[in-house]
Amino acid sequence: ISMKDAVKNAITFLNIPLELALKMSTSTPASLIKSNRKFGKIELGYEAKLISFEGVFEKVNVII
Repeated sequence: ISMKDAVKNAITFLNIPLELALKMSTSTPASLIKSNRKFGKIELGYEAKLISFEGVFEKVNVII
């Protein structure tokens, strides 16, 4: 399953708010694997790998 589909499923089937679903797929796992000083946030000094969505996860753009 892709991260996009995992977030979409969390929102659709578990009624998790978008903000929480995104946190569950970014900063929470980064913290669990002790990489939260490099990944999981949009902040100065963090590696940037961004995904933008249009609509309900219909179109996805990846920015590295």
